Amino acid sequence: MPEPDGGILVAMDCVQAPFSEDQLASVNAYQACGVLPPFRCISDSCPRRGRARSVLRCEPEGLYCTAPGCGYQQDWAPEFMANWVWKQLTGPARGRRWTRRTMRSAWRQARRALTVSP
Repeated sequence: MPEPDGGILVAMDCVQAPFSEDQLASVNAYQACGVLPPFRCISDSCPRRGRARSVLRCEPEGLYCTAPGCGYQQDWAPEFMANWVWKQLTGPARGRRWTRRTMRSAWRQARRALTVSP
């Protein structure tokens, strides 16, 4: 189930692990693409803290923190990340930073894309 990230909690449909090969490819491509900020480790015991938090890597059993010795695991991903819908999304204008406002806008765009995807 999605958790708040920086005060933003968005209701969305999620897929649960284990992930199919196509879902795995989509999530890992999303994590590397830069369209939206990637999922990062949220564990308080992660050795990488602050802005340097590790980007999660998707495996068939879930998303994992890549920091040595962390062990954080998440067994879900938003549906739009797992079915290539994220490729229809756009981020903030070049040179602009992600803010709560631009994140909310992107999540709304993702929900709209999911309602019209086949």
